[in-house]
Amino acid sequence: MTRIVESVLIERPVSEVFRYATDCQNIPRYFTYVREARLRGTEVSAGRPVLECRVLVAGLPLRSVWTTDCFEADERWEVIAPLLGIPARKSWVFSPEGAATRVTFTIDYKATPFYMAAGDVLVFRPFFKRAYRQGMSNLKRLLQPGDLR
Repeated sequence: MTRIVESVLIERPVSEVFRYATDCQNIPRYFTYVREARLRGTEVSAGRPVLECRVLVAGLPLRSVWTTDCFEADERWEVIAPLLGIPARKSWVFSPEGAATRVTFTIDYKATPFYMAAGDVLVFRPFFKRAYRQGMSNLKRLLQPGDLR
């Protein structure tokens, strides 16, 4: 199982950070490998938002459908986001720290069969580690523009 975790502290209230980070129009602004994210609709039975995303992963243009699995306002957003046939769980957790917000992003996935596991170690895991580290940095820069760190 591959797990990548990135976290950032943003000097903004939780409600502001949550609203910005979970708006599908903003996802390509902070996760730049996501070229487009648009609301496709909701699963009728569960009322969960479904996003259709165009992504560029390690130079490969791909499509990915992100189905919301958990949405707790101002606390957590989780999606199931398969890529190349591999289901991945992406989660954003929003925690207040004084007047600031800690955003912790996690992706969990299992690359199988063997050739996908090798591709994960050599290509995909390093790509996603960089992409999510940069994404959290971008989110902070976008929401806290006066901070030059």
